[in-house]
Amino acid sequence: MLRVHARLLLISSLFLVAQYTVAQTHDKLFEGNSVLELALSGEMHELLMDRGNDPQYHALELTYKDTDGKPLRLSVKVKARGHFRKLKENCKYPPLLLNFSKESSENTLFDNQDKLKLVTPCQGDKYVVYEYLVYKIYNLISPMSFNVRLVKMTFENFNNKGKDSEPMYGLLIEDEEKMAQRNSMIAVDRTMVRPEQTQTKEFLKTAVFEYLIGNTDWSVQYRQNIKLIAQDTLSRPLRFRTILIMRVLLVHPMLSLQNNCYLVRPVSGGIEDIVFRI
Repeated sequence: MLRVHARLLLISSLFLVAQYTVAQTHDKLFEGNSVLELALSGEMHELLMDRGNDPQYHALELTYKDTDGKPLRLSVKVKARGHFRKLKENCKYPPLLLNFSKESSENTLFDNQDKLKLVTPCQGDKYVVYEYLVYKIYNLISPMSFNVRLVKMTFENFNNKGKDSEPMYGLLIEDEEKMAQRNSMIAVDRTMVRPEQTQTKEFLKTAVFEYLIGNTDWSVQYRQNIKLIAQDTLSRPLRFRTILIMRVLLVHPMLSLQNNCYLVRPVSGGIEDIVFRI
């Protein structure tokens, strides 16, 4: 077994990100690499407490500054999402789903956005930055990957006592359907697709990348942390091998690469520690 030096990999990723261009997009939100500062205000306490099996949307206001430094405010509905990270005993903040209205987001940086996933800190926002780097690395490997935007966010009145949260890093993730359209594909909601039914080149690319970042929490057949896209709804993946695979990196995106505090060693596979490869 080989021990991966996380610091060396992170330094290498920063170098690569600086040298190359990410996946092409005409989406204003994801065109820039600068950190976007934003704030969420409104029913924050109710939102952060609503972590059950059926979380509801809560009305909030999102504020950011335009290129001239002028604050822009737009209405947005937000709810908790996810599984492991959503649980209060695991993470301080749940991952969020932002739902924009066309009227509110028109002529803003969020124009033409419908729903966006927002990654929030679990146990320290440095892991969010590491996760951002993993997305960026995969952007370099394949255009069939999600574009992301690093944000510095504040939750206003998050404890219902008039107190704001400390500024913290978050991560906005491109919508699945938009990513598919950017690659002239459609998103596929299909289960029990076996790896041999996918394009071999794309599957192997994904598998090697998972090995690089030390992630064992993924499965094509059971759609575990994997999204599928295809040329059309009539494609028969087994016969024509048209389904393509890309990494989502939603739940445990970096595993041993970042040695995350909420990760556990797999119970099978002979892995003794999350910082080891077999």
